[in-house]
Amino acid sequence: MNPADRLPTIIQGGMGVAVSNWQLARAVSIRGQLGVVSGTALDTVLVRRLQDADSGGHMRRAMAHFPIPGVAEEVLEKFFRADGRADGTPYRLPTFSWAREFHGRSRVCLMRCRDIKSRQCDSTSKAHRRPSRST
Repeated sequence: MNPADRLPTIIQGGMGVAVSNWQLARAVSIRGQLGVVSGTALDTVLVRRLQDADSGGHMRRAMAHFPIPGVAEEVLEKFFRADGRADGTPYRLPTFSWAREFHGRSRVCLMRCRDIKSRQCDSTSKAHRRPSRST
C-alpha cells in the first residue's frame, strides 16, 4: 500500500494563526500525519500586523504574491503604518461592509480571471470596479 493512500493516524488541529504557529503543524506533517493551522480571523491578524509596522515585512511580502495586485495595494493603503501605532491607539479594523465588499470583489475577479484563463488581472479590470449604484 502506498503511504500516501493511508489515512492519517494523528490529526492535529484547533490551533489558530497568531495563537499557535506553524512549527507544531510542521512537526506533525513531517511524521506523515495531518497538521493544521486554522485561518480563523486571518483578516484581523493581517490588518493588526500591518498597523504594527509589519515587523520583518512578512505580511507585505505575502501580499506581493496575491494574484490581484490592485486588491493587495488597497489593503496596504488602508491599513499599513510604516511607523506602527502609537501606544494606546486602538487598531483600525475592517468593517463588516468593507470586508464583505472587498472579499466579494476579490472573489469575482478571481473567477473572471479564471474564466478568461488569465493570470494577469490588474486593478483596472472591470472585476475590480465597484458596481455603480443606481439612484
